[in-house]
Amino acid sequence: MATIGGYYMISLSHRPQPMGETVREITRPEADGQAYAKQGLRAEATLAYAATDCASAAAARTEMAAYAAMRGALVTVVDDLGESYTNVLVVDVRERGRKVVCTAVGGVRAGTVLLLTDWVLQATGVS
Repeated sequence: MATIGGYYMISLSHRPQPMGETVREITRPEADGQAYAKQGLRAEATLAYAATDCASAAAARTEMAAYAAMRGALVTVVDDLGESYTNVLVVDVRERGRKVVCTAVGGVRAGTVLLLTDWVLQATGVS
């Protein structure tokens, strides 16, 4: 079971890409071969899809408002396999939709509304 900032998700599609050394090409047009220079640690923002079950449509609205309040916050993300990523910036979160279900198989609340969200997550170098 995955979490973002302490909120449980049934599933999280992608984990944040960790920071790694990046390079850029600095080859001069008249030189043979290619040259690169190190730029430092960087990470691409990760788009992750999440699903969580809520007890009702009103609970889904409340949950979405709590997610939206995390924009700009550094959080800990735990993926479906239990791997933890600290100091992940929540760049954005959007509601993708809600689905009415009898009960969510493997749900975290045995809810009847499945809240689907899109998250933009960015690993940071903050420790």
